[in-house]
Amino acid sequence: MTRPISYLIAKFQDEKAYSKLRTQSKLDRLLSILPPTLKDGVEFFYTKNDILFFVLNHPMYKQEFKHNTDMILTILSQIGFPNIKNIKYFVTNKPKKDNFKPKPILYPQYIRQSYGIFDNLAKDSKVYKKFEQIRLSIRRKYEQDV
Repeated sequence: MTRPISYLIAKFQDEKAYSKLRTQSKLDRLLSILPPTLKDGVEFFYTKNDILFFVLNHPMYKQEFKHNTDMILTILSQIGFPNIKNIKYFVTNKPKKDNFKPKPILYPQYIRQSYGIFDNLAKDSKVYKKFEQIRLSIRRKYEQDV
């Protein structure tokens, strides 16, 4: 009998050995419930000794979290964290490392039409012959395309 992956994950979360997985899934739920003004400022978060730590990505968000601490504590008790009584938040002092890979610029490929019609004004015989070879290869390519 096959069971969906959500059932298996829920089963693992119920076991004591996977309590951190259960805690993290609840914290992810908390983040999804937070308003966008708070959610956008969270770099990451964790719990330690019944304290929820938010690591923020800009000092401006510290003030937002300070004003919304009671709301966050209420949400925590509703989603299953009654033991967390304190929230701390700070701004990370390490800049975020982005594995920046620039997108390759795709230039449009232009098919240049040349019929091999040009004046050969070369004075030197070697250069004159080279231009004539170029003219001949252009004409052959044009005839293949047509």
